[in-house]
Formats: sequence, C-alpha cells, structure tokens
Amino acid sequence: MMTASFLALVVSLASVIPPLSPEQKAKLEAVKDRTTGVDAGFYELLRNASEWPAVEEPSGAGLNAAAMLAAPVEYRGLPFIIEGEYLGLQEVHMVKESGPWNGKIEQWGIRVPSADATVMVFLTNPPPVPVAGQKVTVVGRFYKVWSVKNEASGRAEEYLVFVGRGAKVHAGLTLPPLSDADRQQIATATDFDDEVDRGPLYPLLKNAAQWKDLPMPAAPLITHGDPIIGAPGEYRGLPLRIEGALARRQEFKSSRSGAWDRIEQWVVEITPKTKDKGSESVIVYLVDPPDTLKVGEKVRVVGRFYKVWRTYLAKGEVNEPYNFVVLVGANPQPLGAVAATAGAGAPTGGEGGGVSWQIVRMALGAALVLAFGFFMVRRYAGRIRGPRGSGLAALIEERRAKREGTEAKHAIGNGDDEPEGPPLPPDPAEALLEMERRRLGDQ
Repeated sequence: MMTASFLALVVSLASVIPPLSPEQKAKLEAVKDRTTGVDAGFYELLRNASEWPAVEEPSGAGLNAAAMLAAPVEYRGLPFIIEGEYLGLQEVHMVKESGPWNGKIEQWGIRVPSADATVMVFLTNPPPVPVAGQKVTVVGRFYKVWSVKNEASGRAEEYLVFVGRGAKVHAGLTLPPLSDADRQQIATATDFDDEVDRGPLYPLLKNAAQWKDLPMPAAPLITHGDPIIGAPGEYRGLPLRIEGALARRQEFKSSRSGAWDRIEQWVVEITPKTKDKGSESVIVYLVDPPDTLKVGEKVRVVGRFYKVWRTYLAKGEVNEPYNFVVLVGANPQPLGAVAATAGAGAPTGGEGGGVSWQIVRMALGAALVLAFGFFMVRRYAGRIRGPRGSGLAALIEERRAKREGTEAKHAIGNGDDEPEGPPLPPDPAEALLEMERRRLGDQ
C-alpha cells in the first residue's frame, strides 16, 4: 500500500503536469504487465506527456522498484522522478500511431542506483544524447512491467517502463584539468613499445591523485580497443571508462615519488575469453586503490588515456604483437548490480514489434556510435619500434638485446623473432600472468 508521504510527493509532481483524463485512465486499466509490445494505454501516456511544460528542477516521488514490480496496478499512470546513470538508447520501431511526438521519441535505458533497478523510459521530446554513464533526471508516468527472456540464462528479466517528456542531463564531473605543461609532456608519450615508467606517466599520476576521492565522472565506455589503438594521439589524456573482470593487480614500483602512498597496476578484462578468441584487456595504473576489490571481481574504472603498450605473444611458431590500451586513474568501484544488468544476454522480443534488444545493448550503443567515427582513422600507425623492456615487461628485457640489432624489422604484424623459453599463452591476461611468474622465478 502507498503511504501518505509517498502520495504527497506524487501530488506535488502531478500539480505541474497535466492530469490524465478519465478516458486515458480507462485505457490504462486495460494494460497487461509482463508482456512486450505497446497498446492503447501507451499512446495515451504519449499524448499526455507531449503536453507537459518544461520543468527545470522537478521534485516528486522516487522509485520503489520492489513495490512496483509486486503490485504494478497500484502505480499505473503515476508520475515519478527517475534519476540515475544513462546507459544508452535504441531506435523506437514499435510506435505505429502518429501524434505530436512524431519523429521525437527515444527509448533510454537508465540505471537507478537508489532503487537498485534498470528502467526503460520513452521520451517524447528528448535532449541531445548524453554520454554513457552521465547522470540524468527524468519525470515519467509509469506504464507497465516489461518482461523479456534472457536467451543466455533462459530466465525472464523484468524492467519498469515509463513515458515522459524531456530530461535534465547533468554536467559530467569535471576532473582537475591538466596544465599546458602537463599536456605537452603527456604528448611526448611513445606508443607501441613497452616502456611505462617514463616522464609522460607522472603528470597523469599527479592529476589522478587530485581526484581519487571524487565521485566517479561520466566518461565514454571502452568496449574494445581498436579505435584508440588506431589513433592514440586523438585520445591522449582523455578520461575513458572500462568495465570488466579484474584479472590481476600488483604494486608498481615507480621511479618517482608523489602525492600517493602506492601505485598499483591492474589488468581488467573488458571482453571475456571465448572458444575462438582470447579476452581483450586494458592496463590501468591506479593511485592508492582500495584493498577491498579482489581478483575475479567485476570492476568499473575511469582513467585518463596514457599510451598503447605493446608486447609480443606466441602464436604458433611466431611471436605476434599485442597492444594494450593503458590508462591512469583512481577510485575504482565494484560493478555490482550494474554488471548483473548490463552484462545480461540478449532478450528477444514479442509480438507487435516488441523489444528485440537488451539492456546491455543500451549500455554499449552510445559507445559504439562514438567508436564508429574513429574507424575512419588509420587502424595502425606506419612502422613501429620494437619493445624496450622496463616496468611491465621486465621479462622481455632479455629479448631486447636480441632484437636491438634488427629493431627496424619490427613493423606491425612482423614477428620473426624466436620466443625465448616456452611460448606465452595466446590470451593476453594469461600471458601477463605467465610473464610475472617467470620473472618471480628468475629472482
């Protein structure tokens, strides 16, 4: 049952938007929950939302996802404040009727941490598309519970669906800026070698030490490294976000001191290993990371892009180059419930042009659109220097001497050198772990 305080919040919000007419309420009574597709009640909510005035600072009732899933009929048509993290959008194909919303409808996925829920919101007058992860506030009338099947798990997954007009997109957290001198030094970073502990690293560490206690900023999500590897200069110093499994963490012994107690090097798998290919990993250098996050956990990290780090992995009888995107950041967080939603398999749609997408695609959609533009840039830069060992690649230093006389031979894809000792595993994260085991064994 709804409490008096909750009803008061609903009334405060309903006083600034047009009420539903008796005819609209009657059509909402016919809405069936836990189905896909749209019906007459949906179009009545669209018509109502199209008449709403713009509200800069809406106030009203927040979500109680558990109560709404348990008794959706009690909340049908009521307005709510939806505040959370923008996950992405999808084109809307199921809307067949015309109206004042023509050409203006978007479907957003929003993660609402306070309600531990991910919701869908149809907007009749959407603002410019936010960045994935950016904080948004939306007023929406509750439509129904949408049930879709997760093909990977076979389980039905349920989402609250709302209809509203417009949204407030909050400015992303502005990180402490890099000075002109810092930017000049960072610009000297050399890609496609395995040097890490160099001058360009330290302006980024110094900057990360200033924002390690701030809330996590909105930043584009890296779903694969190709756009960055193809044009690293375009990304130098920019904040980027990664989400995935923590494959390794270890202390990094820097050659310079700074405003930090320790620095750790993390390897985060942003794509899982499959039968046909290994996982894709990103390396992150973190200032004073918490001890609570363990190897194997799902994590989310924001860091400024430093460089592309190259090593050589055995594949058959040759060593093939493998490139890691390297970030520098602070304040990693557990992915937690967000991972359970955004990592779900693909639910299939139902009748009436229902939903044939999944929330994970919402989360990735905006990032993939962003990445597409950068595929126009050359995928790899001309000729590349071979690795020069230090930091991460202590083991590879022994091979440097063998390569030194033939360094000019190391263009992209050239792997003529014989591997030293048993070949490294083809999976990048496993290869790094094996390199570390060998290094410790040599001490």
